[in-house]
This record gives sequence, structure tokens and C-alpha cells, in this order.
Amino acid sequence: KSIGQSLPRAYFRRSPVTLTNLKITPKLGILVGVTLLGLCVAGVLAGYLMQREMLNARIEQTRAIVDMARNMALGLQKQVAAGQMTKEAAIAEFSKRGNTLTFDNGNGYVFAYTMDGVAVLAPVPGQIGQNRMDVDTGGRKLVRELRDGIAANGEIMLRYEYRRPGQDELIRKFSYAVPIPGWNMFVGTGAYLDDLDTKMKSIALVLGIAMLGIAAIAGSIAWTIGRSISRPPAQLGARMQDLAAGRLDGETPGIGRREENS
Repeated sequence: KSIGQSLPRAYFRRSPVTLTNLKITPKLGILVGVTLLGLCVAGVLAGYLMQREMLNARIEQTRAIVDMARNMALGLQKQVAAGQMTKEAAIAEFSKRGNTLTFDNGNGYVFAYTMDGVAVLAPVPGQIGQNRMDVDTGGRKLVRELRDGIAANGEIMLRYEYRRPGQDELIRKFSYAVPIPGWNMFVGTGAYLDDLDTKMKSIALVLGIAMLGIAAIAGSIAWTIGRSISRPPAQLGARMQDLAAGRLDGETPGIGRREENS
């Protein structure tokens, strides 16, 4: 039998591709890929944490404004208890003062409704005195949801879509509301979230461009390093084949490299 016939069939099977028998360039590519994957995960996590912190700051702002409005109502109640004004006059004064409480360049405002849904504070003056319990906004009855949440939990944080005064587009928003003891009423405010979305888009764009730049630079460096390591042995192997074939003319590559002479 010939040598090929006497060897077992498994001898001719290809060895499985493992990390140890890969060439240096694919190994460097894997290293760069894993590093970039970790960088992407870190970027996504950083963006998420940044978005959460911005949202928490906005929530704390709304809580502070609602506390201020409720404290104003409680101060008026003290005057009622002291006999300095009637309850009706106190509520009228609360409505007058509360409607001047605006923030965020006039986009933010304080609202107040009786537990029956009658508007006491509203961004549109014509809404004051109207029962808005079942007014539909983006497919939801927001005043009813606020009232039911306060009745059940003593406060409510509600997320929904709402139109800015004078605009038709629905924008993501949330509201925080609490009851006013003794007045059968609740007060609250809200904050639009479209500016946070805009900021996060800008941050995500910058992070994406930065990661693409890092990927391009790291890939180029890895390719250059891999080529500088793998090319000399390939050239030396070709030169050894020439020598074995009797072709003695030519230089041996790598003679002047320090790592081959050390």
C-alpha cells in the first residue's frame, strides 16, 4: 500500500479552527472587536444613566413646584382659620396667584382641579370653571386619571402625551399632583420631555461618531501591527524555499530587524 493508503482517514481531516491556531491578524481583530464591544456597552450604559439623571432632576423640579403651590394654599387656609377671609375668597386668591406660576419659559404651569373635575388653575383661562373630568386628550381622560390616582394613593406621577398650548403636536409629558387638604381639590404640574429627547439624540450622535472613530483607528493599528508581525516570517519562508531550490541570489529578509537579531 502507498503511504496515503496506510494512514488513517482522520489524518486527512482538517484541524478545528481554534484561537491557538489562528494567525496573528485575526487574533488582533478579535481583541479589537471585543474591546469595541465593551466600549459600546459602556457608552449605552453611560447614556442610560445620563438620561435617568436628567429625568430625575426634572421630576424633582416638578415636586418642588407642586410643594410650593400647595404651601401657598395651606397658607391661605390658615388665614381662613384665623377669620381673615372666607374659604371662597381664599380659593379665588389661590386661583389668582396660582395662574401666575409659570416656569420653563412659560411652557410649565400649575394646574388645580376639584375632586369633581372642575378647573381652578389651568394654562388656558377659558378652561377655569369648566368640568374637565371626561375631556379626552390623546385618547386618555387625564383629569379623571389624576383624580383617581390621588384618591387611591394620596399622590400620582402620570406619564402621557399632551399638546402644548397653541400647538397641535402631542408631546411626551409627565405630571405630578397631590391633594390640598380641606379644599376637596388637588394641585399639580407637569414637564415636557421633548427637550430631554433632543439632548439625548445629540449625546447619542456624539457617542456614535466617537466609537466609529475609535473603531477605525483601532482597526487600522491592529491591521498594521498584524501585517508587520506576519509579513517577515512569510518572506523568510519564501526565501528558504528559494535557497532549498538552489536559488542563492538575493537577500535574506529580516536581517536588519532587532527582534530577529536579539
